[in-house]
Order: sequence, then structure tokens, then C-alpha cells
Amino acid sequence: MFLHRKETNLHRREKKIQALQCYLALVPYLLPLNPRLSAATLWHADTHAENIFVNPKSPEEITGIIDWQSIEIAPLFEYARQPEFLDHDGPSIEGFERPKMPTELEEFNQEDKDRARELWINQTLEVYYKTLIRKQIPLLDEVRQFCETDAENLLLLARQLLVDGEAYYLHAVVALQAGWRKIPAVQAMSKPPTFPIEFSENDICDIENDATQSLKAMDAMNDLKVALGADLPDRGAVLPGDYDRIKSRLADIKAQFLQKYGGTSGLEWPYDD
Repeated sequence: MFLHRKETNLHRREKKIQALQCYLALVPYLLPLNPRLSAATLWHADTHAENIFVNPKSPEEITGIIDWQSIEIAPLFEYARQPEFLDHDGPSIEGFERPKMPTELEEFNQEDKDRARELWINQTLEVYYKTLIRKQIPLLDEVRQFCETDAENLLLLARQLLVDGEAYYLHAVVALQAGWRKIPAVQAMSKPPTFPIEFSENDICDIENDATQSLKAMDAMNDLKVALGADLPDRGAVLPGDYDRIKSRLADIKAQFLQKYGGTSGLEWPYDD
């Protein structure tokens, strides 16, 4: 269960329907121009280290993959993206030029030096990866370029519409208007269409407010995860022996969380009886 901003079921339904209607209006323009990027592809969705076997004498040689019950079929662009181990908190490098260390590095304190070196290493690995796939796997490089567009971002956000992603999705749709003509499929048209969705000023205000409140709820949930640690109820359920202790912990922090994130009118607390 998650912290939510308070709203009526009718409001949630209306916003979800509005988001789905926007998705249906936009999706013909968002898909990649190259049909190979949308091709149905078999994916193993659980390829962590324990499921991949390699040759101990040549670790780059994969000898087997297990745990195939998690496979699915999805478009290539849904999963063929930069490996997670290359993700980092710093800014990404645009293009293929190798990053450089700050010229004033020796003036930094040790902590800042360590951070600068770590960022340099992460950005360098990122550039090496992009260079490698451009040379050896051009199709994957084309997917990478598509994944950097607003079109792919909207397709990615749409995957959350059946849960609680409609507020941020609508916010992204409103923002898309400014960059509409940069969408690859729109650019390729001899007569680019106008943006297919109309928003009134009141619509935009409502969407901006919904997105702000949803981000506030996500921040609150992240803080709650940190505060509770291993005691966070998994999908709203706890072991019988832990029930009283965790319920007491949740009651202790409820007031401070609701006060910090908007009071009783701001968030809906899902952990009461």
C-alpha cells in the first residue's frame, strides 16, 4: 500500500479516463518510425547474477541462463536500453566525447575529489558503452537514441496508467505541446499535424496541481520507507508476530508525516485498521 493524496473515487476515475484518452490520441505519433524497434521480442525479465552462468575461465562467455518463467513478449524499445549498472546520479554525457576531470580538482577537499572521480568513471563507462553499441549493434544504438526522445518518455509513463500514474502522465502530455514538432514521427510528416489534444487553462491548472500533489505523495512514501526500513509492510501485510510492533511504529510517525506533507487534507494514510 502507498501514501496517496486524498481525492474521491469519481475524481480518480475521471482523471484516469482523461489520461487514457490522451494516450489513444497520441500513441500513433509516438511509436518509432523504424518498425524493427517495435518488433515483438522475447524478454527474460529476471537476468540477475544468480540466473546467468558463465565460463569461469572466460567470464565474458555465457554458458546458460535459467529461471525462464518470467519471460514475456514486448516491443524491442521497451527493454533494449542502457544496462542498469551504468546508471548513476550525476548528469549524463551527450554525444561520444570522453569526459574530462575538473581542471581545479586539486583544490577540492577529499570528499569532493572522490565524488568528481566517481562521476568521471561513470560518465566514461557510459560513453564507452554508447560507442561500443554504435559500432557493433547499430539497431540497439537506434533504440538508445529513440529512448532519449519525449515520445519514448510518454510511452514509458503510459505503463503506469493502470496503477496511479495518471497525474504525472497528464503533466507530461501538457509539457509535450512545446516539443510536439520534435517528435520523430511528426517531423517525418510532410504536413505535421497540430497537437491532437486541447487543454483549457483550468485543465492545465488542475493537471499541474495533481502532479504536484502526486510527487508530494511519492516523496512521503520514500521517506516512510527510509523511516521504517525492513518494517515497511509488504503490500500492506505483515507477519502475525510483527503486527502489534509495526502498527505501533506506524502510529508514532503518522502525525509527523501528515503534518509534513500537507496535514489530513493533503494525504491519505493507508495504514490504519
